[in-house]
Amino acid sequence: MKLNRNIALFFTLTAFTFTTAAADEPWFDLEKCGFCKALASQPGLLEHMKTEYHDTKTGIISVTYIDKEYEGAFAKGQAGIRQVVADKMAGKPVVACRHCAAIGEFYQMGLMPESIKSEKCIIVIYSSTEPATVTKLQEFGKKSNEALAEIAKKKQLADAKK
Repeated sequence: MKLNRNIALFFTLTAFTFTTAAADEPWFDLEKCGFCKALASQPGLLEHMKTEYHDTKTGIISVTYIDKEYEGAFAKGQAGIRQVVADKMAGKPVVACRHCAAIGEFYQMGLMPESIKSEKCIIVIYSSTEPATVTKLQEFGKKSNEALAEIAKKKQLADAKK
């Protein structure tokens, strides 16, 4: 995917100097993180996409499902992410949440995820031959799944109050 090449190029060419959230900040920050905000700014997109992470022997895979009618919104969100990368490459400060900062660290470590776009989902494969990196990837996937479950739970509770 073009998005992964752009992000990989960015992390290869520049030092990882994002303004990152402290450990007590949320894993995802849809308001402050430039990357998350690019997706969250697309009306209805987050309600019509689901991402989940799964362990593999050599790391993790992420699987993202997007309702067909929101694929255009997702493409606009990806364009926004490319702009955030371009801004960073131009020397502008970029805020990244803990999730996005961790992805940046993976790129900085030389990981080059593989992306597969099928008719039904987008699969991203993060893998390494280094056991310590595999552990880091799997911890990342676990934290991401926990945070996504918490977001879904909060939304469900908010919807129940309506």
